[in-house]
Amino acid sequence: MLLEVIRELDKHTVETVQLAANAVWFMEYDRRKDRIVIHAQDGTYYMNGSIKHLEIHLRDEGYRFLEVDRGTLINADNIVWINLVRKEAFFEPYPTRKSKRCSIAHHRFLNTVDELHRMNPSLSITSPA
Repeated sequence: MLLEVIRELDKHTVETVQLAANAVWFMEYDRRKDRIVIHAQDGTYYMNGSIKHLEIHLRDEGYRFLEVDRGTLINADNIVWINLVRKEAFFEPYPTRKSKRCSIAHHRFLNTVDELHRMNPSLSITSPA
């Protein structure tokens, strides 16, 4: 499934592109700008609309997105590692300080981790030393 999204080329120039749904790491609703911010390996994209409707549509198409906070969806198939202390999901096997991460709400954390581990038993869930 392809999503029609907007990519900012610079401060004043944007273009519309097609982004594969399976390339999405996570997405969050930006209330200030009334748009969905989509984070993927190759950059950040934007789209208008309701994140709730997008979640329903993605699930109907067979994609495994979970709501990890109000207005934040994470692609369960792209998570590689979860930090138990900081309650963050990472999408790279060896994250750095500059790596993209998605925070998981404290009140949803345990249920989210259990569900993610059921979906992907090879998921690395650790506390950093």
